[in-house]
Formats: sequence, C-alpha cells, structure tokens
Amino acid sequence: MPGGAEDADRASEVAASQDLVLAAGRALDVVAQVADYAIIALDPQGIIESWNLGAERVKGYTESEALGRSFAMFYDDVDQRDGLPMRLLLEATARGRVESTGWRVRKDGTRFWADVVITAVRNRAGRLTGFTKVTRDRSDLKALEAAQDAFYAAFTHDFRTPIAALLGHIDALRHAEEGDRESLIDRAETNAQRLLTMVEGLVTFAQQRAGRATMLTAEIDVAEVARKAVRDLSPALRPQRVRVAADAVALARANGIALHRVITNLVINALKCSPEDTEVDIVFTDLGADGVELAVVDRGRGIDPADLDTIFDEFQRGRLAQNDGGTGLGLASVRELVDQQGGSTRIESELGAGTRVTVHLEAMPPSLGAGLGDGMT
Repeated sequence: MPGGAEDADRASEVAASQDLVLAAGRALDVVAQVADYAIIALDPQGIIESWNLGAERVKGYTESEALGRSFAMFYDDVDQRDGLPMRLLLEATARGRVESTGWRVRKDGTRFWADVVITAVRNRAGRLTGFTKVTRDRSDLKALEAAQDAFYAAFTHDFRTPIAALLGHIDALRHAEEGDRESLIDRAETNAQRLLTMVEGLVTFAQQRAGRATMLTAEIDVAEVARKAVRDLSPALRPQRVRVAADAVALARANGIALHRVITNLVINALKCSPEDTEVDIVFTDLGADGVELAVVDRGRGIDPADLDTIFDEFQRGRLAQNDGGTGLGLASVRELVDQQGGSTRIESELGAGTRVTVHLEAMPPSLGAGLGDGMT
C-alpha cells in the first residue's frame, strides 16, 4: 500500500534525523568538555554563540560573560584599531579557513601567545552561517623560543671568545721565548677545554632530544661512580679541588653510565662557578628504603633566587652566568638523565655562599638483582 510505504519512509527519515540530533548533541558535549583548546562558535558577524571549558581556561571568561559579545575582545587595542579580527573573518569566508599566530588578551588583561584556526561554516545551500574558532595557548612555546634566541646570542659570543684566545696563544707561541712557552700552552689548553665542554654539552642535548633511550638500572654503588667521575675529569679543571670520601658506600637503583654523566656535569658546574681556592664536596645520604641522596656542594657565587625555579630548564644560564663556556644545557641534561633513572633533582643556593644540587635515587627492590645498570639500550 502506497500510504504504508510513505509512512515507513517518513518514519525512517524521522529516525535518521533523531540519530543526527543525538550525534550532534554528543559532539557538542565532547567539545564543551575539551580543556586544552578554546573551541567557540561565532555568528557571521563574529558574535560568540558557544563557549567550552577550554575557552574559559585559556581566556578567563565564564560562558555567561562571553556569550553575545564580539570575539574582537580577545585582541589588544592595536590589533583592534588595525581591523585584524574582521580581516581574519573575511579571509576565512573567502578561503574556507585561516590560521593566525600572535598575542591575544585574557579577561585579566594579561597576554598569551596563541595559535588560532578560524573555519567558515556553511549550510547545504552554501550560505555562510558562522565560524568555528579553535585557539591553543602556546605561551610555553613562545617562552622556549625566547630562551633559544637568548641562548644562541650568548653561545655565539661565548664560542668566539675562547677561539679568539686560542688563536692568540698559538700566534704568541710562534714568537715566544723558551721560558714563556709552558704558560702559553697552559692557556691554550684551558681555552680548548672550554670549547670541548661547550660542544659536548650541545651533543648530549641533541642526543637526548632525538629520542629517549630505554634506561637499564641496577643496584650500584653511587659513591664509587662519583669517585670514578672525579678521576676522569680533565687535569685542566683541577679535580684535586673535589672532595669525595674514599670509603663511602651508597647503594641505589641507577644506571652507571648515565649517573657518571650526571655527576660529571654537576662537578664541572660547581668548579666553574666557585673560586679556585675553594673546594667542592660530593656527599651521600643513605635513606634506607627510600634510596640515596647524592649532593654536589660548592662555595661559589650562588644563583639568583629569581632563577631557582627555571635553572633546570633548557637554555637557562641564570642572571649571574659569566663568560665560562656554559651552554645552559648542563643542568637540563642532568634533570633529564635523573628522571630517566626514576630519580629526582632539587637545588638550594645562597648568593655569595654557594650552591647545593641534590640527586635522589631510589632503592633497588630486594627481589631484583644487580648487574644491569652499566649501560643503556
């Protein structure tokens, strides 16, 4: 019967429509709960029509404060006077979507670095019905880029200085009297060591950024690794300034090669940042079932209190850094290597009195044996 067939078709269409509505509702619920991205809907004039959790977190406005207002409020006065918000909508209308990166403004007036994608939304007839706008806060990336720029500028300067000195000493050697040659050779060696330290820091950093290795750990004597690291230091660094107990024993779960690199980095930093007439101590604290702490203690210039929270970050040398060949990567490498061994790091410092960097390593569970901690795979 025709009527029965038509009724069945209409019922099918209604069911399909209901399914679409339910699917759209679920999608809206998902979007509303996304916290890492600000996802909003705009009408054709740029008026905000929807607001998700991420938008509140990134931009600082509640839903009731944002709905019905122009999205231009997220741009600073300069961009608004320049007409940037509406230009972006026009470009999205013409091209389908537009990407933009730049400073945006939160409710409290603070700025954040944002990646923005605006997409034009059209109905089946092709008529523009509005826009979707997705924003991601990339202030962390902007801060890293700024730190990298500062690092490259400082590194270029620091790299040229020992090269120029090295070339000068070599040239002086050509004309030096016999009695002056030894002193010039010592100075040339010191500058060559500075260059080597800088290059090694960059290589280590690049290797770690290329991909994390799987760290094999075992119960090893942390004190013995420390003694070996000191013995392996270049004579130009005057390792005799480093004090580490010859009879100390400190067993913890670690990787021998990685721990050697950690201690070497910390000791070199301590030697460079403290007067040559002072000593550097490596001390151990047995925490029993909680593992072992190894601390490298110097009596140098200390670290500016404002730098303590970021001193382990990549490219951060601190306000008091001198022209000593540092790259701002040594402590970042230390933290990375310790993290891979399941440990943690902390730093304490007092201006003019010195710095103490502590590495905490876990104890080896009694059921696990030793012998695996000498390398990485």
